[in-house]
Amino acid sequence: MPTGNPGPTPDDIRARIHTVEKTFTPGRPISSLAELVGREASLRELLRVVASPGRHAFVVGGRGAGKTSMISCFLDCASRAAPQITCVRMNCENSSFKAIWSKVLKRILALQGRAPTQFDNVDLSRLDVEFELACVKSPLLLVFDDFDEVSNLEDLAKFANLIKVICDNAVDAKLILVGSPGAATLFKRAHISVQRHLQIIPLDELDPANVQEFLSDRWRQCGFEIMDDALSLAMELSCGLPYSCQVIGKHAALLALSHKRNVITVEDVAAATGQVDEHILLMSAINSKQALNRRSD
Repeated sequence: MPTGNPGPTPDDIRARIHTVEKTFTPGRPISSLAELVGREASLRELLRVVASPGRHAFVVGGRGAGKTSMISCFLDCASRAAPQITCVRMNCENSSFKAIWSKVLKRILALQGRAPTQFDNVDLSRLDVEFELACVKSPLLLVFDDFDEVSNLEDLAKFANLIKVICDNAVDAKLILVGSPGAATLFKRAHISVQRHLQIIPLDELDPANVQEFLSDRWRQCGFEIMDDALSLAMELSCGLPYSCQVIGKHAALLALSHKRNVITVEDVAAATGQVDEHILLMSAINSKQALNRRSD
């Protein structure tokens, strides 16, 4: 329970606002393993998949689930542990198989200090891509964000066939696809050739203990005490989403400071919730209900 310490001074408030802005970062992915809460099991599973011959990964989660943060931490961990690996991360938004792989191959060549081959006017097939990847001397770790943006069935088939060819020919390249749960399930079901090579790694909602740790630790780092009912409400309204935890935690703290208080109250949390994207909360509620239905089937 709060002890009723004196309120902060104006200088203290300015310094504390700066601390809050650095501690809660909903607009920037987490890149430090020390800050990654509740994703340890998923991270270990991803590491196991990447270390397994003939296996690739599809990391899935809804908006606000922390996919970008987990992948950023994974890549940082991988590059530190094995600096010889060439890592390339590509966003698939509004892109075709050819456009995506043209950019990936150019980036690989640039990272290795080689003259970039012009792929723009070449009709890249899965075999062309596999040949180029096989020519790279270092291990490759390739991440494809927003993979559900690849909606053309022919392009999806090329990706699926490429994964199979890479595995069949033991090319030293690992693909990590990142997207929505529905896209991952459809991709895996629609292309039988990838089922034994592709591991789906879901990022579910954080459990209540992780949410409590996330919020209470960060609020205390910023010098706040927390009313028990305020913490309970924040845990409930965050819906287990890291993004929502960041938003609620940040704005509740700023509201407390605006009232010159060192205590986070229910009113702060309730008002802060208005900053969270309503769509994220709605989709989380739908996903939670679907998961509950699956467990009861």
